[in-house]
Amino acid sequence: MRPRNLILASLVLTVLSVAYASVIKGTPEGYSIGSGILIRWITEDETGIESFVVLRKNANDAEFVVVSSPISPKGNNSTYEFLDQSVFKGSGGVFVYRVRAVKGRTPVEEVQFSVSHTSSAARRTWGSIKAMFR
Repeated sequence: MRPRNLILASLVLTVLSVAYASVIKGTPEGYSIGSGILIRWITEDETGIESFVVLRKNANDAEFVVVSSPISPKGNNSTYEFLDQSVFKGSGGVFVYRVRAVKGRTPVEEVQFSVSHTSSAARRTWGSIKAMFR
């Protein structure tokens, strides 16, 4: 009876680990590139995923807003990039992003991360100030 219970427990753990396999591998990355913020993520198991969506909020805001159209899946172990150009030119600071994997109309996984952004306008202004003292 004991070996049978061990086999059953091991089978249940295997089924659970397959059922809850991660879609998004690790934590996505974000890079401030002046004209916007480049978001990059890698997937593991995309089985059944119909789309990915990127959401953003200012670090001080309560609500996230959708900043991307639905992004079609490419298959397991794929790399995705999305350029968020909707960040206001004058705004900088810390933004919180979520990459959401969607199956049907249901989010099945969300991964949240932060990106520090300096707008290109702020960089140009700082460059002008430094140039005055040369």
